[in-house]
Amino acid sequence: MFPKLLAGAVGIGAIVGTSATQVGQVQTASARVVVERAATALGGIERIRVVKNITLHGYGQYAYQMGGGRISASPDAPQKYMAANDLTRIYDLEHDRFQMRERRNMLFPFLGPFGHSFALNDNRIDGDVAFDVNGDRSQRVAQFSDSPLIMDGAHMRRMWMMNNPVALVRAMLDPEAVLSAPRRLNGVSIVDIRSGRAASFPPLLEPTGGRRGSAGHIRRRTSVRRI
Repeated sequence: MFPKLLAGAVGIGAIVGTSATQVGQVQTASARVVVERAATALGGIERIRVVKNITLHGYGQYAYQMGGGRISASPDAPQKYMAANDLTRIYDLEHDRFQMRERRNMLFPFLGPFGHSFALNDNRIDGDVAFDVNGDRSQRVAQFSDSPLIMDGAHMRRMWMMNNPVALVRAMLDPEAVLSAPRRLNGVSIVDIRSGRAASFPPLLEPTGGRRGSAGHIRRRTSVRRI
């Protein structure tokens, strides 16, 4: 099974760290405490574990080319965006599935008619298998897909799934998940996760009282973007 790497940010009230002399089970236990506090901020461990699925409806925007579509390299150059209309996100936590469905439109003059066609994008992942649905047909998607428009693939769709804080913390609570000792970076506590079922990634647990959550990852990107 392909190892996956995830990162998430979840608001918690405090951070539990470890010293350089702490190893093995002590480090893992400390990471577990951090995760449990994040779960408490989201309503509690048991409430997270009994969630079977989450469905979201709305709209949003993407930075074109993941932020690399500006007209110049200046950080002050206007950003280009793609609209995501008729947006639906389905997190099937019980069966380890995820669906992102939306109609996209370029919010700037685009040379191709597809850029303004509002065509339906139905992108899914079932376990380690990513595929698109077009009418009554389905087409499998590669592990990684780095097109000029947007990053995609099985790995990226798993990252989209982990953008939901409930899905992220649930993955961290999985008995098969291996948690690293917490470490600090720019005022944030980071706990790495490796799991055969989900991806391997470094979730970020912020020392604030909020409940916002997000997920990210690190991998090679061939197009230029500002980081």
